[in-house]
Amino acid sequence: MYGSLRDKWTRIVASFPEIVQLDVTCDRRHKHLGWGFTTNAQGQNVWATSEESQYPRKLCIALVQVILQVASARGVQLRPNCIHDIVGHPLLLAKHSQLAAGVQPRGQRIPPLVPDFQQTAVFFAKNASDIPCGPLGKLQTPLQLRTETQETVLVPKHSRFLRGSFASDSTMGVDQEPLQNRGTMDDEWSYKAVFGLPWDCEQFIRKAVEAGHPSKLSFAVPKDLQLALEKHLTWDEQTLVEYRMHWCRKWLKRAKELEVSEQQDAETRPAHVKAATTGKRILLTAEMLSSMQYEDAEVLDLLRVGSPLAGDSPKCSTFEELYKPCMLTIGQLLKEAPTRNQAILSACKSSGDANVDQQLLFETREEVRKGWAIGPLPEVPSGCVVSRRFPLIQRNKVRMIDDFSISGINDTASSQNKVDLHMVDTFAAVAREFFRCCEATERASNLVAKT
Repeated sequence: MYGSLRDKWTRIVASFPEIVQLDVTCDRRHKHLGWGFTTNAQGQNVWATSEESQYPRKLCIALVQVILQVASARGVQLRPNCIHDIVGHPLLLAKHSQLAAGVQPRGQRIPPLVPDFQQTAVFFAKNASDIPCGPLGKLQTPLQLRTETQETVLVPKHSRFLRGSFASDSTMGVDQEPLQNRGTMDDEWSYKAVFGLPWDCEQFIRKAVEAGHPSKLSFAVPKDLQLALEKHLTWDEQTLVEYRMHWCRKWLKRAKELEVSEQQDAETRPAHVKAATTGKRILLTAEMLSSMQYEDAEVLDLLRVGSPLAGDSPKCSTFEELYKPCMLTIGQLLKEAPTRNQAILSACKSSGDANVDQQLLFETREEVRKGWAIGPLPEVPSGCVVSRRFPLIQRNKVRMIDDFSISGINDTASSQNKVDLHMVDTFAAVAREFFRCCEATERASNLVAKT
């Protein structure tokens, strides 16, 4: 029923009762391949069990659907059903900008313009075998079932069977309440099935027309840039200049008032952090961020206490949640360090260009002079992890790259967020929105800018 070529029973252990929705027995309406010895796609003789070692794609999709259902019921924010549901959602900001710039994101990066189904509905059958298609399959003909109020209905052709379980099992699905007054239900109609009901042609076209082209949607430009755009379009040049001058005067004056406090604050930082943050006006920056109600009040802790290269990265409410676990514990890293260190040191060699090597040495000595690094060291200290540094030539510039992948340090880091940066598409979207607003308000669209 879930796509296996052979009559195979699979048992799944889970900590949530909704897993019973996958409890389906084959209806014997199709043929199965035999077990024993067989020939695989490469022409080799193998045991048939080896071809069934992987879960079928259909079973994987069904399992993911159940897990998403459980996650949604427990408060996890899922991918929206259609593009209009992402208004005010921190999802895929860079993709929004691509839409506004007239670029179509690749693959499944954005939700569809129109939802897959007209709606999701719950029906009742006598047995699971009364559903003529397997999970995630579509009805080839209309199917007569019952509603929760025991009314007979026809489920339309091409409806997709999403999941099912007996009513005596746990609650089923998205936004569905447990059955009330179950004793009044005909016990023969106890199999609960969820279907996605299809659009008809006219409904689908009407919905798509109502939705409009994605590039016309208002959420394409981030709200902070939208606010800046609004000020530039509604204020005259004198007002803008006066606002900027007032802002600069205010914080230059405040910077002078905080000079002594800034020095005292710098003395409280760890020595290695203090050396790297000399001249940083952390107190002033904190007041500026507070005045603009910046969401991440703890961002300046990175300049006060530093940030670890390994281990858990702190969670930030400003960015989208995306947990990425570590692949290596710090204990394992330190255990493997002597072997890795020896291999890395033996692999170090010249870049092949004496000038580039000299530039690399000069940059490294500059970091030591500024207190950002220590050295040179006569030997590798015990218990340390070595990472190699190499030059990367970019046109007329040489950048220093510290390779924390080869040493395994990157594998020990776990992250809680995905940082969605403003890319070229974001700037293109802002420029397009500027011209659109100028056209709508009949303003001159002359634009002078620099990056």
